[in-house]
Amino acid sequence: MTIFASSKKINMYKKLSLLSLLFLATYAAAQTPVQQIKVSAGQKIKIVDSLTFNIVQEAMGQTMEMPGATSSSTLLEIKSSDADKSILTSTLLHISFNSSVMGQDMDYDSDKPADKGSEVGKAFEEKLNKAENITLDNSGKTVPSPEKIAIKEEEPNGGAADMIKNLTGGVGGNSTENAFMLLPTNSTTGSAWSDSTVFEGIKTTRTYIIKSIDNNLATITVMGVMSGSRKMEMQGMEMNMTAGGKLDGEIIVDISNGLVKKRTSVVEPSNSIDVMGMSVPVTGKLTTVTYYQLQ
Repeated sequence: MTIFASSKKINMYKKLSLLSLLFLATYAAAQTPVQQIKVSAGQKIKIVDSLTFNIVQEAMGQTMEMPGATSSSTLLEIKSSDADKSILTSTLLHISFNSSVMGQDMDYDSDKPADKGSEVGKAFEEKLNKAENITLDNSGKTVPSPEKIAIKEEEPNGGAADMIKNLTGGVGGNSTENAFMLLPTNSTTGSAWSDSTVFEGIKTTRTYIIKSIDNNLATITVMGVMSGSRKMEMQGMEMNMTAGGKLDGEIIVDISNGLVKKRTSVVEPSNSIDVMGMSVPVTGKLTTVTYYQLQ
């Protein structure tokens, strides 16, 4: 009797297991990634971005570190959307940063009235709370207008921010485009693909691997390398930079509409700058965490 009961239980478990597998197969089939972004007029997406960094430069036996952090919040609003394109606005709501170079501190916070009169604050007066018109194609990429209205990264110009972009080759990409991501057709857990971008002479090649898909949320591991060279200018001096380094990160995206939920990245540049007959090694680490919140 015990053996018979056990056999019945085993058969029941087999049936349950089979039903579970059928359910999972059906569920997986329902998780086919969309092949164009799905947004609608009136939707709003808030982008909350934070970056911490420490850039290390060595020259003439001395080491100079530049630690710091930036944060920003941006609001995207969908004005219209059809099968070919979506029209939206991007509004920078807040930005702050702080850094220290050779004992000299740089601080700015757009929420502080006292900072508005500073040199950096004046530069931001034209960017803060000003809606910028943007057109995206159905893959979420920017479509430049005849007037060459391009999306600008919501980061401060000049000083530490420009140095960061110079040293990393702009690997962060376009902040508005980063709110969207489409997976290759028939992607499943374990699927992998690669792409590459070039920013002012520096090429970044990335490999993406889908770690998991659960409730239409795909978690994607990102690995990349940077290489190239470019001319750059700092404090009125022109210099050449040879770039290298790596990046690692993770993206969480809703595959039912192509909207990204979260991006994290760690960039470790390994560059050298030729200036005044010297080759100056520049290394460091930059960690970015960005949330995209559908309002």
